[in-house]
This record gives sequence, structure tokens and C-alpha cells, in this order.
Amino acid sequence: MSILPAIALLMSLPALAPPSGTAPVAVQPTTALLTPPPHTLIQPASDPPTSESVPPDLSGRFAQKLVTTARAKVMGVGRVDTTTTAYLIVEVEQEGTRLRMKSRACNATLDGSRVVRTTIPDAFIESLPERTRRGTLRQDGDTWRLDVARDWDIRGVRLRDPANEPLPEDADDPRVFDQDGDGHPGLSVQVEGLIDGEVRVVQRGWDEYTFSVDSADHLRGSVRWNSEQSVVDATSRFLRGGPEARPLPDPELNYVELKRVAPSVDCQALKSRPDAVFSD
Repeated sequence: MSILPAIALLMSLPALAPPSGTAPVAVQPTTALLTPPPHTLIQPASDPPTSESVPPDLSGRFAQKLVTTARAKVMGVGRVDTTTTAYLIVEVEQEGTRLRMKSRACNATLDGSRVVRTTIPDAFIESLPERTRRGTLRQDGDTWRLDVARDWDIRGVRLRDPANEPLPEDADDPRVFDQDGDGHPGLSVQVEGLIDGEVRVVQRGWDEYTFSVDSADHLRGSVRWNSEQSVVDATSRFLRGGPEARPLPDPELNYVELKRVAPSVDCQALKSRPDAVFSD
């Protein structure tokens, strides 16, 4: 899941992409943070060539914004929609129409639930490894499109068959490991609301993107995703379960953006001033 397509509502606890064991849904992830002046954030590039034989040049550094939204039915509350917004730094290397995209997760926030507030600790984000994804440029009439292939993201558990192997349901399962290094199995997430506490989760999910390349500096695309999560331990037995969350089929609530940035822009800059990057 490029980054975190989400952890949503913890009474439904998605997985840096809200959990869902259902079929995929098509839709059109501290201290003294670096805050560079606004004019240093964006590094313009020329618009993509119009020639049918020359693909646009997408090499360089980009900030990525991934927005996913899930819906769950919470007992005693009713329908709850939760949106997860994840930010990443992506380095793109290009050879012809083939792209190699190395990404690192910087931050993730959740919004939408007035009943349960879920906080993703810094240790969670920092434990996520750098990922490399493959992209392919193709022509669709007069338009270039970028397809980013499906990528599995497995967290807090080692699976031989990521697509089909059942997730562990118990912390004693030998496949579970302490990924964030806090002394507890899996990854820890904080919950406040109906019940305050902490849950330890293992997660798996996938996502894939399609962009219309109208500019080599700012791309917006559709995202398809699916995710699953298991709570293997918790500070309260009431946090061990939760309702199933499903992706909402609304392209305005589920999308991905890539914005070209200067080489000096890092995770700290993106985390402290995301709106300065994605302002248009």
C-alpha cells in the first residue's frame, strides 16, 4: 500500500488504508521541524511534450498525498465515515516509459469520527520501510497516463503468501513481530473515545493508481485499494474487536496526488507544512 493507504477509525481500525476484507472498490497512506520558505517547496518542470513518441519527464522528487475513506457501522453509534490522509516523499527514476518510484511515509492523520479518535504514533510511521514501486507511462489518445502497479504492504507480521494467508489473531502466533520496537507485538495504535487505550495490530493491504499526466509537476489520480487488519492484543478486551469498514466509492474522497518539490523538501518539511505543498 504505498504508504499507509490508511488506518481509519479504530473501532473499525483500518490499516493505513481503512480495513476491509471485502472485494476491492474502484474509485476516481516533533521537534524543530524544518519549515523552508514557501518559494523553496515547489520546483517547476516543463509540461509534458505533446509528441506521441516522447513520454513526459517525471524523474525527480515528489510529495505524495493519499486520501482514502471508509465507512463502518459502530454498535450504539451507527454509520461512521473516516478519512485517512497519508503523506510521502517519492523519488522517481525514469527510463523511457518505465518508472521506478522509491517512497517513504512521512505522516498520516485521521478525520471524521466524533466518537473515537485514533492516533498513529510517530514510532508506527518511522517503522515503515522504504518501498519501491513500478510505474508505466502509456498513451491514451492525446493524453499520457501513468499506471502504478498493485503493491502489497504487510505490517507487523511475516506472511509467505501475502494475498491468501490468513492473518494471525493472537500475539503468540510466531508470524507476529514487534515492528515498531515498543516491546509489544505488531504495531501499536492509540485510541480515545468510548474506550481509551492502545491496540496492537497486524495489517495487510494493497493499492494501485492511475494518473492523467496533464502536467509533469502536479498529477492527480484515482486509487483502488483493499485492506485487512487483525487486533492481536489490546489494553482492554473491549478493543479486541470492531466492525468491518468498507471503502466508499466516491472519487472526491479517495484519490492520490503527486506534486513536484525541491530536493531540499524532506519528511519534516512535508509533515509541518503539507498545505504549502498541495495548495493548488
